[in-house]
Amino acid sequence: MERYHKKIPAPSGWYTLIAFADNAKLYQSQMYILALYAGLWFAGIVLLAIVNFFLAKWALKPTEQSLQKQVEFVAAASHELKSPLAVLNASITALEPKDESQEQLQTCARREVQRMSRLVSDLLDLARSDTAAWNLQWEIFRPDTLLIELWEQFLPVAQEQNRNLQLVLPQTLLPFVSADPMRVSQILVILLSNAMQHTEKGTSIEICTHHHKNTFQIQICDHGKGIDKQNAEKVFERFYRGDMGRTDKNHFGLGLSIAKELAQMQKTKLFFRPTPHGGTTFILEFSIGGISKNKENGSV
Repeated sequence: MERYHKKIPAPSGWYTLIAFADNAKLYQSQMYILALYAGLWFAGIVLLAIVNFFLAKWALKPTEQSLQKQVEFVAAASHELKSPLAVLNASITALEPKDESQEQLQTCARREVQRMSRLVSDLLDLARSDTAAWNLQWEIFRPDTLLIELWEQFLPVAQEQNRNLQLVLPQTLLPFVSADPMRVSQILVILLSNAMQHTEKGTSIEICTHHHKNTFQIQICDHGKGIDKQNAEKVFERFYRGDMGRTDKNHFGLGLSIAKELAQMQKTKLFFRPTPHGGTTFILEFSIGGISKNKENGSV
């Protein structure tokens, strides 16, 4: 309620006019208009966002289809290339060189076929990752046997390179982990291959384990130059190569990115840290929680 007054002149003096006005309806009307405009503004923003979303999706659809076709082509081509490469490798191995020059050519041809086979295998893994075509066979297992087989697999290569490849296991049984044994082995093969590619021949490499409360780690320790801070964030990027001046063309910058994606798929952690006195230690960490206890009690 508002009050208005005004003085009006008269022949014998002044009259005072007082008026009262009820502004409640006016206030309500103003608030209604304000709410209406606010609602229209908000609805316009939402509608604009929805239209932009569908327009962007429609505009990007041809690009997504093109990328999908490229991924499928890489996967198909990589798969088809594996068979002739295997035949070439077997044929080259079966040939008996007649002189030293032929033996040198045979060695060169075998090395290039193996390099191409490795690249084809990496591209196939990469395509499977992009199309989510990796299948996981989950198991609960102790990694003792897996680590021993890994050590035996790389021991001849290590001896050829004059390396001391050590497998350090505790006296007690390792805890149970939940993962795909084949994919875990694939990750560790990548890490060991990476250690051998980036360290000088003659240096040692250790395969170690560490069990602490609810986590279990498999560690691959090398004693090379290590990874500087400038390149640390790029280590797991696709096609990244720390030393672009390397003459070794067997390294395509795909292995560690594949290992990282495989680890994430299995809900495990893959990271690295400096090795004491120089080098790099890559760590594959499992969250084990009550897996070991439940497994031993037969409840899993």
